[in-house]
Amino acid sequence: MLGGVNRFANSRELPIGTPVVDPIAADAWRNNAGSCGRISSPWISSSQAILAVGLIVVGAALRLYGARGDLCFDEIWSLALLKPITSFGEIIWGINHDNNHVLNSMYLYMVGPDAAPVVLRGLSMCLGLPR
Repeated sequence: MLGGVNRFANSRELPIGTPVVDPIAADAWRNNAGSCGRISSPWISSSQAILAVGLIVVGAALRLYGARGDLCFDEIWSLALLKPITSFGEIIWGINHDNNHVLNSMYLYMVGPDAAPVVLRGLSMCLGLPR
């Protein structure tokens, strides 16, 4: 303030010495300075957000549709390796095989071999891994 007057009251420029961490946020401040309305996000609009959510929902539906059907050979093999297992420790140290993916084997052990194929593929679908 100079002489009791705020020279930045109607200005769209940042005062000298104001720390600017994010130049995009600073641009948003300049474009919306003095407005009482909502500051719009400089990164994504509401229509883009709706499109992104729609694509995610369609992608999830297609993944769920593709996960139906019979088990593949390697999925059956993983269940066969788990048949003699009685604890989680045996999954880590008892199965010495290339087809033993520890996290997936633990998940399969928890849901059991009698679960539906979609449930057996649930971990892969949630993590976005191909089956």
